[in-house]
Amino acid sequence: FSAFLAEQSVDFPVKVELGVGLVFLVAGFGVLAWYFALRRSIAAAADCTREACKIVLRAPTLMLFPLIEVLAQVAVLAATSWCLLSFLSAADVKPGSMEIFGERVLGLYRSIDWTWGLAAGVLCYVFACMWYLEMIASLRSFVLAYTAASWYFEGGRSLSVAPVLTGNFVGFF
Repeated sequence: FSAFLAEQSVDFPVKVELGVGLVFLVAGFGVLAWYFALRRSIAAAADCTREACKIVLRAPTLMLFPLIEVLAQVAVLAATSWCLLSFLSAADVKPGSMEIFGERVLGLYRSIDWTWGLAAGVLCYVFACMWYLEMIASLRSFVLAYTAASWYFEGGRSLSVAPVLTGNFVGFF
């Protein structure tokens, strides 16, 4: 490649550098124009982030809220899995057979005899699991909105000791 460049005129690397520089200059002006067009939106997002940080710092129990949500989701998944396995354990099971050395052996594996009722029951359990998980996500959104609204309408004063518990209480009752 260096031999190729040596054969070319001296202006070749200068032209490439000038072209790359112009491309970056145009891109820089494009980013600057984009910033000026979105300046108010960026300022609003920064203000929202600043206020959210104030809320979290005034109510440190909000930092535990993701852990509480995960624990609730794990509890829902465990409960629905337990119920689904209990439901499947009551289904009819048929033994499978296999021929080994010319003899038919029964019971090496088993399979569930799927009926329409069993399939509908499994679908109901899956739907219930997704419903409860969505209920937890909706409750999370409500608690966060309730906490932010309470803080805002109280004029930025301190929140209750446990805004997560207060928001859950209001959300449930």
